[in-house]
Amino acid sequence: MHEQLKEFLLNFGFGKNDVAKIFEKVKVRDVNIIKAKIENYKVLLKLSDSDVRKLIMDFPTLLSFDVVSKSETSVKGKLKAYKEMLQLSDSEIKKISLTFPPLLSFDVVSESETSVKGKIKAYKELLQLSDKEIRKMIVSYPALLGYDTVSESETSVKGKIKAYKELLQLNDRKIGSLFATFPSLLGYDMISESETSVKGKIKAYKELLQLSDDEITKMIRHMPALLFLDTSSEKISSVKTKIAKIQQMIPFDRLREVAIKTPAIFIAPAQTFKIRFMLASIVDRMPSFFNSNGLMTSEKKVWARLCHIQSTNCEAKSYVYQGEKFFVNHLGVSSEELMKKYPLDEKAVKKIEKAYFEKTGKSMALDKNERAKLGLER
Repeated sequence: MHEQLKEFLLNFGFGKNDVAKIFEKVKVRDVNIIKAKIENYKVLLKLSDSDVRKLIMDFPTLLSFDVVSKSETSVKGKLKAYKEMLQLSDSEIKKISLTFPPLLSFDVVSESETSVKGKIKAYKELLQLSDKEIRKMIVSYPALLGYDTVSESETSVKGKIKAYKELLQLNDRKIGSLFATFPSLLGYDMISESETSVKGKIKAYKELLQLSDDEITKMIRHMPALLFLDTSSEKISSVKTKIAKIQQMIPFDRLREVAIKTPAIFIAPAQTFKIRFMLASIVDRMPSFFNSNGLMTSEKKVWARLCHIQSTNCEAKSYVYQGEKFFVNHLGVSSEELMKKYPLDEKAVKKIEKAYFEKTGKSMALDKNERAKLGLER
């Protein structure tokens, strides 16, 4: 039985280490039973073979569960309960199961505080959110159903809500809105001083930008996604690297000022900041550039819009950073059409670098990583 099951699992696409892990967690050795369970998961959740492999390797114990009986506690019964409780579609059931397989082991029947029903009730009360908002949170971040919503410990949901309220000076309504938008923040470490904890990230921002407690609080309240960013490594996408790159273009004091007012500067891709900065200088719209819309407008769109405006000799440079609807209404052409007509290719980059030099008297060129990001080779 052991060898037959091993052969089946290997043939199904599991690696040798995967099979060892499955044997460690699952006591069943009957190949026909395991075959049936895998097939049942595929049918119930509409999974491909690769989906099933991921599901099983993330939570091998699933192969020990009652999958298709009529019991409320079977996987089939639990999927039905989730669909009814949260009004989930088949694709949403598939998504949350693949994202967080342990939810297939949870109590969906009882009304206890630790059951799924109890946790949903707790989130609604703690965050003062509607059924629709709770549903959206769980679909986005199903691990919420695995958190402690009962105790008052620092690591519990109650403890973290209290910590975030104190940290960001938020009232009950705003704390609910915060987690409705960013539910994964409830999974973050709020206690330790490690570099990846919330305290560690706040400390890093304060040191990197010489911020006061009030300034960093204001920034995170404005853009909570700052807590998702890498503030400790030297990777291209890290905050440290972005600050170093941006300081090549603007003085530290100006960078600090912009960061406090528009923290989206750290969300914008590091490899495209330079080309976006050069374009903003050419357009002479630096104030528009240093707001959320300007920072997040793609360099390809800005270039194409600028080319069109220059070709029509209209005085509409201020439209470069406007929303798409505004741009189309005033100029009668979509950015999509213009990007096909005016691609940001090698020739375009040379024009931008030349125009920037003529405008500012300063030489600036894209490095290897920045060129690669644009799909260019030198």
